[in-house]
Amino acid sequence: MSADVTHAPATPTGARPGAIALPRVPFCVIRHGETDFNRDGRVAGRSDAMLTVAGRCAASRLATLDWPGAIRLYCSPQTRARDTAALAFPDLTPVVLSDLRERDWGDLEGAPVSQLGPREATPPGGEPWPEMCARVARALQQVLAGHDPAHPDPALPVLVAHSGIIRATRLLTGGTAGGPSPANAVPHLFLPAGTGWRETDLTGAAAWTACGWQHRTEAWLQKAGIAYDAIYLRAEDQDHASDPEVKQSLLDEIRADGYAPWLVVDDRTAVVAFWREAGLTCLQCAPGDF
Repeated sequence: MSADVTHAPATPTGARPGAIALPRVPFCVIRHGETDFNRDGRVAGRSDAMLTVAGRCAASRLATLDWPGAIRLYCSPQTRARDTAALAFPDLTPVVLSDLRERDWGDLEGAPVSQLGPREATPPGGEPWPEMCARVARALQQVLAGHDPAHPDPALPVLVAHSGIIRATRLLTGGTAGGPSPANAVPHLFLPAGTGWRETDLTGAAAWTACGWQHRTEAWLQKAGIAYDAIYLRAEDQDHASDPEVKQSLLDEIRADGYAPWLVVDDRTAVVAFWREAGLTCLQCAPGDF
């Protein structure tokens, strides 16, 4: 296991959903495998995107994981989630829950992901974020209410769904919906921890993966007493991308999450030049192109 993140209880404020009281039952949420829309960087909410070859392979690899005991399987009604569930758990028949469908992005369906605005803003013709969170809360209540952790052999609820469902789940368990998109075909286990929840992925040792580095970064920030809203790291599939390309991708994602950065501290001269050309003030902490 890797990338442990503790979600503290939260109180809803205004129209923004917050943590809710959930049955204290461990559960797992998996985003579907990579789709053609994911590969092409396009928005797929209600759109019926299809798994790529890579997405089908990643979903099939989930079938080889050493799952902890019995599983009760649930999934979104959308094809990409149902196909992932069938490949990952070929011997199980999922319970299909409409409330686990991805957010309807309205007029933004099929548009480049970079065109997405703040998550809390309702897209034209689309689904309001609070309404989506409300139905995800309803689905979690429905799923977890039927599982008894005191049972001698409790089945683990596993939900195969979407990025938006995982983001909403994080918010509903006291975490944040911001940050990078959840990776495709990665199981996220939510465990009761004190009065809150702890999230961890089940991909195995990840000391050198993006998840592992995020865990180390969070631990360092907490030790140093540095507050932060979200953490954005180079994606695992960007190892061969140039630094400016990675920074542009991260900047697009940060802005899509509703943040408006204005000050950056960076090192390499080429990267500093990128930030300044993008209109941000950048302080160079280690001059050079190393």
